[in-house]
Amino acid sequence: MRVNYPRRPFRRIRSMKGGLTFRTLGLCVLAFALAFGAAAAAGRTCDGRNVVAPAASFAQAASRVAPAVVSVLVIRPHADTADDEGPAFFHPMAGGSPAALPDGQERSFSSGFVLRAGEVIASAHAVAAAQGVWIVLADGRRFAARVLGFDRRSDVALLAVPADGLSPVAVARERVCAGDWVAALGAPFGFEYSVSAGVVSAWPRVLPGSVTVPLIQTDVALNPGSSGGPLFNAAGEVVGMNTMVYSDTGVYMGVSFAIPMETVLQAAAELKSAGYVRRGTIGVRTQPVTPALAEAFGLPAARGALVAKVLDKGMARAAGLRPGDVVTSLDGRRIGDQQEFETAVDRAKPGQLLSLGIWRDRSRRDVVIVAEAEAADTPPAAGASDAPEEHRLGLMLLAPQLARGHGPGVFVASASGSSVLAGLEPGDRITAVNGREVANAEDFDEALASTLNARSVALLVVRSGVPLYIPVRRLGR
Repeated sequence: MRVNYPRRPFRRIRSMKGGLTFRTLGLCVLAFALAFGAAAAAGRTCDGRNVVAPAASFAQAASRVAPAVVSVLVIRPHADTADDEGPAFFHPMAGGSPAALPDGQERSFSSGFVLRAGEVIASAHAVAAAQGVWIVLADGRRFAARVLGFDRRSDVALLAVPADGLSPVAVARERVCAGDWVAALGAPFGFEYSVSAGVVSAWPRVLPGSVTVPLIQTDVALNPGSSGGPLFNAAGEVVGMNTMVYSDTGVYMGVSFAIPMETVLQAAAELKSAGYVRRGTIGVRTQPVTPALAEAFGLPAARGALVAKVLDKGMARAAGLRPGDVVTSLDGRRIGDQQEFETAVDRAKPGQLLSLGIWRDRSRRDVVIVAEAEAADTPPAAGASDAPEEHRLGLMLLAPQLARGHGPGVFVASASGSSVLAGLEPGDRITAVNGREVANAEDFDEALASTLNARSVALLVVRSGVPLYIPVRRLGR
């Protein structure tokens, strides 16, 4: 299942299609070998730092990161994500199939990682609408998690997990550079602890209409279930949190993005202390000023922040700002680029006067605007908690007359609670409970009653003609 969040900001050109000849393949291999060999020969300087090329394998780095990686299981309201437009930015979060429950719930999974004792980093879009959140650790233990807070702007969520012996990640001290080798670790399509590797394609990358923080663009493969997992370097140090892909299907098409750890750490600190991320706002949406736009607007240089939209409710409209204005200075300081302006506004306190120098109609003028507090994301009143004992593990069974003629066993009409958390779906046929065959609802109830003292129950489920045991752990146990 794909998740389109946020909505598509704009259309993009679709990827080109073509075959791969042996000659092309040989050239690719040769180019890779030459590039790898040159990088391995010596370190290089990037933004004033020395970068050492990785070893021939990410195996050691992945082994270092793996103990800190977790799976995030969420029960949330069912969301209709059908969309047939062109390529867009997708958060590759939800895995598995939605369970069509009477109350419209579904189960989804994503990835996360341990930041420090009792605290897990996850994607905000994965838990924002959660009715229950559970964390599965690398050693198989499962815990109900509490959402301390989340921030959609940075797509960072902080979860509290009552578990001992958590292994935190090692955070990289230096920023990445374009060309750096990096790898991701997560659970694409539910395949836990999968490693994919590539290079940093660009840094920083700002995506209009999506998350508003600078992103790390890579060619590392991310797919449904990868979101929230760590992006790490060859030393096993985490440089970012994987967040989204650029795709027209919701699956990987060669371009992916991660939130830099600098941003993750800043957001996590505020989420822990206040439950939300404090930001100022003046009620505008801006974009970078390119050389072509600078020429069009008559600017002497390609710098500043171009106002693309003025919100109906905001101090910018009251102050007279309008689309096409270019903010060139703030409180007497020259604005180098859009991100510098956005960061300055974010840090502004409510009621603070901001003096903006703007470029309009090929001339400069000054505008004074009062900053406001941006509406913060509010975490749920309470986090996930194990529910009291459920009837039939939260399953509703299909009426016997409707199931007649489809073979022995009982058919799932809907699932909730522990059953939907385990992944059971409407239409599943249950033929055995802990190895005891069941032919009807009476058999099922008797077999289930014999397991009342067990924390987990193994159900033999036939789905699409394939039999598979699914463990269901009772909530509250």
